[in-house]
Amino acid sequence: MKEFTKHHDIVAQIKVWFAQKQFAHVTMSEKVNFIGNLYADYFVRTELVLSSPLNNFPHVEIWVTNDGAIGFGLRYKNHSSKFACGHQPVHINSDLVLALLEILAHGACAIKKTGLWFLGFTNFKLFIKDDEFQKLKRFNSAMDYDYATHFISPCEELPQGKNVVELSAWL
Repeated sequence: MKEFTKHHDIVAQIKVWFAQKQFAHVTMSEKVNFIGNLYADYFVRTELVLSSPLNNFPHVEIWVTNDGAIGFGLRYKNHSSKFACGHQPVHINSDLVLALLEILAHGACAIKKTGLWFLGFTNFKLFIKDDEFQKLKRFNSAMDYDYATHFISPCEELPQGKNVVELSAWL
């Protein structure tokens, strides 16, 4: 029963955060008892999807497992089947996820495509400004898993160029 309570609390926190924001062009959908990857060693109890039909709005998927681990996926086009960045479910502070959602909501980030795209080897990295990155590090300080640097790169100024998608604010 304790596992369900932890799971329920995390999902409730994210839903309350979303409801308080009252985004005009972003919706949240929820799938309960979502199966996910059949080969994974976890069970995704709830999948939350934040999306918008408008261009350059990040499409965010959040998975919460039955034991309270949180996974995160970010696409920069709603129709893309490939995640630009994210991670499998890990045990992290839900405040860290809310802080990342806040950064995405304010559009203080960009996704950069790197690699040898002409050979099909691509990698994506989420860039956020240094001051926003420090907010994430504050929630990450007591954890073994370095969430903030796993798929996020801090920068003084957001990158520019043809391989960069600057994400629009949700507000």
